[in-house]
Amino acid sequence: MAALSLSNVSGHGDPDISYAYSAVNNNTYNQTYTFAIGEAIVPVSSSNNVHADIAGALTAKGGGTATISPFGVNTTIQQFELSADNGLSFTNAGVNVGPSFSVNGTNNYGVYANDAVGPTGQTWNYMQLVSKFTLSGNSRASLVGFASIVPVPEPESYVMFLAGLGLLGFISRRRK
Repeated sequence: MAALSLSNVSGHGDPDISYAYSAVNNNTYNQTYTFAIGEAIVPVSSSNNVHADIAGALTAKGGGTATISPFGVNTTIQQFELSADNGLSFTNAGVNVGPSFSVNGTNNYGVYANDAVGPTGQTWNYMQLVSKFTLSGNSRASLVGFASIVPVPEPESYVMFLAGLGLLGFISRRRK
């Protein structure tokens, strides 16, 4: 009989995604967990920067060893994905984080972070974080994750900004 215990599940959305959860494996054998949080975002069609991070703690209950490791074809625990069709299909954003980790007793996990130039060529309107991992028996993993996509301003935005500053400087100088 499998026992699944989740606690402290929470999340926060747009314009960033963050979550916090705990998975407790009360069995003597390994169990696999998948958590996903996603939401619609203000469309991003220009160049962008993406960021993701994961951190937490890992505890071996009863004095053994606790191990957390990526599940399936993934080489990391957390994947940040973007969608151009409101979440029907996803493209990896290129900032996956979270390697395998083992502890005796209790120890911190992370912070593991990654920044990159985000994928382009589509208008992204949905993002999600997916965490897939295997947790060893009699272990607890408490994890927090975060991801964001930030559009890079177009050059004409900078020109408008500088022109506005120049105009304010001119007006203030004229008043003197």
